[in-house]
Amino acid sequence: MSVSRISCDMCNLHIEGPQHMPPLVRLAREDMALAEAFVLSGGNLKDLAQTLGITYPTLRKRLDAMIENLRAEIALDKQKVSQVLADIESGKIDPERGIHLLREINHDN
Repeated sequence: MSVSRISCDMCNLHIEGPQHMPPLVRLAREDMALAEAFVLSGGNLKDLAQTLGITYPTLRKRLDAMIENLRAEIALDKQKVSQVLADIESGKIDPERGIHLLREINHDN
C-alpha cells in the first residue's frame, strides 16, 4: 500500500503524489495500536498485558511479531536507499533528484 494524497481538513491543503511514510506508520493497524498502547503504558509490560486483558506470554508474542514487522519496514527503507545510491552512481538519476529521494526516505524535509 502507498499513500498518494495527504489532505488537511482544517485548512483544505492537499499534497498529491507518492508520499513515503515512516516505518511505524506503515505497520498494520493492530501493530500501530499495540505500539501506541506500549508507549502510553510507559513500557510496563505487566500493566500493558493487564490493560489489554491478555497474558504476559501472549503480549510478548504480539510485541515480538510487531518488532519483526517494524524491522522488515526498516529493511525496506535501507533497500530503497541502496537503490537510490546505485541509481545515482549509474547515472540513472541525477544527484539532486537522488538527494531529494534520500531525504524523503529518511523523512528529512
